[in-house]
Amino acid sequence: MKKYIATTLLAILILTNITYSYTSEEVKSADFLAYIWVIVSRENESDYELDNKITRREMLKVMMNMSWTEIIEKCEWKFSDMTASDWWCKYAEIALENGMIAANSSFRPDDNISKIEALKMIFKWINLEREENTDWKVWYVNTAVDSWIIDSAFTDYDTLAKRWWIFNSAREAIIFTDASLIEILEFLNL
Repeated sequence: MKKYIATTLLAILILTNITYSYTSEEVKSADFLAYIWVIVSRENESDYELDNKITRREMLKVMMNMSWTEIIEKCEWKFSDMTASDWWCKYAEIALENGMIAANSSFRPDDNISKIEALKMIFKWINLEREENTDWKVWYVNTAVDSWIIDSAFTDYDTLAKRWWIFNSAREAIIFTDASLIEILEFLNL
């Protein structure tokens, strides 16, 4: 019994001290998005919280910042779970007006976003509509792979997206779209 307890405690100690090590690509993606003002720049790479999940409201802000759409201060309560005092309301309503998100009764801003929801938002930003009569999840994933936005196909659609995955996908989507690269260069006066 003592051997079992000692082994279990050792395993717990080892597992709790393992930290996620970011790849240079993950940090590069975050730094790139920070450089073009899509996300806030961080001094330490750990401050990007790359292994954390991302909420729907945070993903919405990333997408809207990628689009360089002018965000005006307004909230007309188009979603039942938002008020005028919620900073994300203006982003959600402008995204709704521009067809980037669906007109549902609620937005669920505190829910973490799944990989397929994040990918769909990225494709809405690109303004690439899926083919009719296709399974939308399969189409988004296959098109993202074919466009080099993601490295490999997945079928675990409802798996919650991590920040590093969002940042990598967003960076690749920006690179994929020539128009966006031109906008970035103009935006940076380069």
